[in-house]
Amino acid sequence: MTKQEARELLDKYLDGTATPQERTLFEQLSNRVTQKRFEHMQAEPYEEIGHEIHSRLPRQRPLFKRNDFIAIAASFVLFVSAAAIIYYNRYPDLSGKPEKSQTADIKPGRNQAMLTLANGKKIILTDAGNGELARQDGISIRKIQQGELVYSVLAPNNRSQAEYNTTETPKGGQFRVDLADGTKVWLNSSSSLRYPTRFTGKDRQVILTGEAYFEVAHHASMPFKVQTGRQLVTVLGTHFNISAYHDEPTMKTTLIEGKVKVSMVNAQGLKVLKPGEQAELINDQIAVSEGDTEQAVAWKNGYFRFKGENIESIMRKLSRWYDIEVKYGTSVPEEGYYGTVSRSKNISQVLAVLTETGSVHFKIEGRSVTVMK
Repeated sequence: MTKQEARELLDKYLDGTATPQERTLFEQLSNRVTQKRFEHMQAEPYEEIGHEIHSRLPRQRPLFKRNDFIAIAASFVLFVSAAAIIYYNRYPDLSGKPEKSQTADIKPGRNQAMLTLANGKKIILTDAGNGELARQDGISIRKIQQGELVYSVLAPNNRSQAEYNTTETPKGGQFRVDLADGTKVWLNSSSSLRYPTRFTGKDRQVILTGEAYFEVAHHASMPFKVQTGRQLVTVLGTHFNISAYHDEPTMKTTLIEGKVKVSMVNAQGLKVLKPGEQAELINDQIAVSEGDTEQAVAWKNGYFRFKGENIESIMRKLSRWYDIEVKYGTSVPEEGYYGTVSRSKNISQVLAVLTETGSVHFKIEGRSVTVMK
C-alpha cells in the first residue's frame, strides 16, 4: 500500500465512511500511539505492529494483502496527528502543553462584527442590544440574537439608487447576516460583506473578502452573484462556501448543494460546479476538482478540520480565529496534519494537540505564538 492509499484510509475514518475493518485498522494503530501518549512511538518496530494488527483482523475476505499492513505501519507517521486529536478530544488533560508565559491563555473567537451603514454610520454589533438598529428606505435592520443580523422589507422601494451596507468581522470574530431577499450568510473571522439593503434590477450582487458560507434564497429571474476580487460566482439558489482571504495562495469555492457558475469577473474561464466539487482560482486560472465539503464548512460548524495541511496553513487559520501574531523559528516542520478539533477551545489546548505529534512545538508570549520544530 502506498502513502496515498494510507492517506485515503485515514480520510475515510475522519469522514465516517470507513468500513468496520478499516475503522478497526485505524483505531488499532492510533491506540498504539495514544496508549503510550506518543512517548515511545519512534522506538516501536513498525513491521511488528503491522504483523500484530494483521493477525487480529478476520481471515475471510481480507481488506488488504498481508504486506499492505506492514506498508501501512511503515507509513504510520500519517496517522500520528489524527490519533493525537482523537486522544485529546477523549482525554483533554495533557501534560504536553506548549510553552506559555505567565499570562492569561488566549481565548477562542466569538460573535462580533461591525455594521457600516450607507451614510457612514458605524454600529458595533457586539455591543448593540437586540432589536431594531436602523431603518433604511423601508428596510428594518434588527439584531435578533447574539451573532445574527436580519434585514426585513417593511415598505416598497422609493429610491432609484441602491444603498450599500457593509458587515465586517475582525480577527477573532464571526457573524451571520440574513439579507433582505432571505439569503443567509455566515461570515468567518477577518471577513467583510458589502451588499445592498434591498435587491433591485436584474441580479443580486454582493462583494466578499475573507470567507463566508451562503444559503441563497431562490429567485429564478434574479441570479445571486458574489464577487471576490477577480472571481465571480453566480447562482440562483444554493448552498456553498467561498474562501477568499488575501493571505491564502488560492480562492476556493465549494458547492454543497445546487449549482453554481464560477468565472473571472470579465466572464473568462467559466466553470459550472456540481455538488461536492470545488473550484480553485490560481494565477487567473480556475481549476475544478472533487472537494471536501466537511472540511470547507467545518469553521461554520464550530471545528477546525485539517486534512494533510502544513503548519503554515494551519497557523493562518489560528491567527484569524484567535487574533494572534505567528512567528516561526529557524526550522519549520514540513509534515501534513490530519484531524478535527473544536474552535471553542483556548489556543493552548489546540496547540497541545499539534504538539502531541512530536513534530512541532510552540511558545506563547502574550498574543504571539512562535512555531518551532
